[in-house]
Amino acid sequence: MSTVRYQLLSQGGVFDHTTGKTIMRGEPGWNAYQAWLSQGNEPLPPVDKVPPLETAKENIKQAIRDYASGLRNKIYSGTSMWEAASWSYKFSEAVKITGYGPSTTLANPRIWEEAEIRGIDPRELAKIIERKATAFFEMEAKIAGVEGKHCDAIDKLKDVRDVLIYTWLTGWPEV
Repeated sequence: MSTVRYQLLSQGGVFDHTTGKTIMRGEPGWNAYQAWLSQGNEPLPPVDKVPPLETAKENIKQAIRDYASGLRNKIYSGTSMWEAASWSYKFSEAVKITGYGPSTTLANPRIWEEAEIRGIDPRELAKIIERKATAFFEMEAKIAGVEGKHCDAIDKLKDVRDVLIYTWLTGWPEV
């Protein structure tokens, strides 16, 4: 499921939640709407055909989670799931080598092995790991923060119409 960007209007046309504009057939933006549909996306129903509150909340929160997941995929593009999974562990071991952690002598022998294979000092590899992992961690914190903020806001809404028009495409980090 992609971002729920459009909502059908009972009088015809669609409402674009990213621009806040109504788009009628033949107007600028209609071709973009058609392209969005051709990608398998579905617009929200007209306001006079709204789903139950809890269903609407879950649908919007799923769209938010999907959007956040897409941003994460961009960050990790070109990174295998195995490499990504290793970053937290490598980081915790790297700080031991660089002297920021509790021990500089009992650090992960895999880092020492990788450094030897690469032909670089283990401390240099540890600094590389710290820089890369910190960048991943910082971006994840931003994405998770915005995702949580929007999902929390949706949870607090009491009217289904407020859920359907909630603007959640704001505040995301640029990836």
